[in-house]
Amino acid sequence: MKIRLAAPTSPVPVPVPAYLVGQPGISTETRSALAAISQIHGRVEVVHDQSNVFQGGRNRGWTLDQAAVLNALSGDHLHRATMAVTRADHQRPQQEAFFKFAERIGYRVLRHAPLHDERGRICEDEMKVDGACRELIRQAAACADVDVVVVLSGDGGLVNACRAARRAGKDVFVLCWSGTLHPELQAAATATFFLDDLRSLLTRVH
Repeated sequence: MKIRLAAPTSPVPVPVPAYLVGQPGISTETRSALAAISQIHGRVEVVHDQSNVFQGGRNRGWTLDQAAVLNALSGDHLHRATMAVTRADHQRPQQEAFFKFAERIGYRVLRHAPLHDERGRICEDEMKVDGACRELIRQAAACADVDVVVVLSGDGGLVNACRAARRAGKDVFVLCWSGTLHPELQAAATATFFLDDLRSLLTRVH
C-alpha cells in the first residue's frame, strides 16, 4: 500500500510529538505528515541505506534531517537504528563528519570499504552495503524485541528480506523518495511513504 498525503477535508486532531511541543506554528502539512506516520508504533528497528536515500534526494533541494528521522519514526521505543554507508574518502572529511554526527544522535554506522572505478574514483560497493541492509532486516525479523522495521530505501535488493520480516510477523514500513521505489519492495511492505510528502517533518533545505 502506497500512501500519498492529501489535504484533510476536515481538521483531524493529531498529537504533536514532545520534540515539537513549543515550536512556533505547527503547519497543516506537518500535521498531515504526522497523521500519515502515526501507524508506526511499538518497538522499532530503523535500517537506513544512506546512499540510496542521499542519491534519491540530492537534486530535490532537500536533505533528510537525521535527528528528525529518529524522533519521528521511532514509534513507542527505538530498539536500534543503523545506517549502512560506504567508508568516507579521506579527501572528503565532511563525509566522516556526517557519519560521526549520525553516531552522536543515536545511529550505529556500519562503514564498508569502497570500490574504485576506472578513473580511480571512489564508488559504493552495492553488494556490501545492500547485503548489510538485508542482514539488518533479517536480524530484526528474528528479534523478539522488535515489532516494526522502518526501512529507508527504495532498493529492490531488499525485497526478500522485507518479505521475511513480514512472514515473521513484523510490520515493515518503507520510506524513500518518489521515483526511487521498486514495485516489488512496495508490495512487500506493510505500507510505503514518500519522503517528498513528509519533507515538512523530516527534511531541511540544502
